[in-house]
Amino acid sequence: MAGLFAKTIAQLAVLANVVGGGRFARRHAHTGIQDCYSSIDGKPLLTLNLCTHDAVKEVEDHIAAGSFTLLTEERDLELAAGGVCTNTSVACGAGMADELLRRPSVTLVSADAGGFYREMSGTAKSFVEASMDEMSSEFYSDWRDLDTRMARVEAAVQSSGGAAQLEVAGKSVEGRDIKVVRFRGKGFSAGMPRLVLSFNIHAREWISGMAGVYAVEKLAARAKEDPDWLAGMEIVLVPMLNPDGFQHSTGFWRFHRKNMRVVDGTLCTTGVDLNRNNPTAWGKFGAASRCAAETFRGPSALSEPETQTMDKLFKEAPMTAYFDVHSFSQLLLSAWTWTKEEHPRAAEFAAYGSKVHAAIEGKHGQTYKFGPAAQTLYVASGVISDYATTLGALGYTIELRPRTALHPLLGFTPSPREILPTAEECFEGILAAIANLHTV
Repeated sequence: MAGLFAKTIAQLAVLANVVGGGRFARRHAHTGIQDCYSSIDGKPLLTLNLCTHDAVKEVEDHIAAGSFTLLTEERDLELAAGGVCTNTSVACGAGMADELLRRPSVTLVSADAGGFYREMSGTAKSFVEASMDEMSSEFYSDWRDLDTRMARVEAAVQSSGGAAQLEVAGKSVEGRDIKVVRFRGKGFSAGMPRLVLSFNIHAREWISGMAGVYAVEKLAARAKEDPDWLAGMEIVLVPMLNPDGFQHSTGFWRFHRKNMRVVDGTLCTTGVDLNRNNPTAWGKFGAASRCAAETFRGPSALSEPETQTMDKLFKEAPMTAYFDVHSFSQLLLSAWTWTKEEHPRAAEFAAYGSKVHAAIEGKHGQTYKFGPAAQTLYVASGVISDYATTLGALGYTIELRPRTALHPLLGFTPSPREILPTAEECFEGILAAIANLHTV
């Protein structure tokens, strides 16, 4: 056990060097204040190498019994059940960890899961601008809470000199505003080029929402500086599509994915996966009918007010292109997601997407894999980018940093150091999407 622990510490030091600027992570004592990691404070953090259906069944049984807290995607379990070896992370009690660590397929990462994530990634914080006339880049030095993010969006719109408009497009299941920032260029009318983007559809993907705020801010500044830049086109951004789920992820459970729909049933967990709730191939593949699953598709297509809001937004006018911004894995994905069959507009997807892809990679030299979603990542139905494609747009999904090299530990919880460069990469892609919108 001592040898295993020493090996684990060495591995963790390498990980800390990658995400923490070479500084070994020091676990701070928790203050007792409730935050998004409190439920796993003091619990050992383990990585499990899974290769068989039996191994997955054991993990699933522990999750159902409440003795395991899954900290990565359920997709990893599905892959392992199919015979593909994958790593997954769990938090569990100390006694169970001692038993599991006798197996070569189990590795101890930290004796305190909550402390590990609190130190390596941190919590969402407020931020007060010294001057709203010159918004500080320090905003992007750390994770920000919902009110702070939306205040920054509002300030960016107010400073745009009328180039941007802030609207309430709908309400979430808990009644929060779903806000839209609209840039309508001179002379635009329905049928002209129109680009729609959404961010943070999955609650735990914080870096996506930070990229959305950054995009609003930079687009507002550029549109103000050059009033003719967006002539004859419209750009619409939804910087926070899942405000309820995000709020829950910042205050109670960092790894929450879905919205906050209360689902009837003793075995259900809160929420519907908004990225499995859309009409295109709804309920077919990669979308769970089990209400406890992370990919629970909901009782029917567009059952959720958040997806209904996007439906209305999509149908205001024909869309040229749509990007739904997620994390993680550094991917640019085109249609289809629900089938591996080639889309009839595959050449258009490749031509337009390649320009966005090159711009994202060109900003900081990071590698993003580009291809049809079902062939590049996995098959899933009811996905919002597929629905946009069904309605006539070129619909894409962007998966931001980090790459899977840090998976399964820090995929959804990267270091705050990643926020600004990731937002910059995403914004370069958006600029390329705008610049080439007339070519679609």
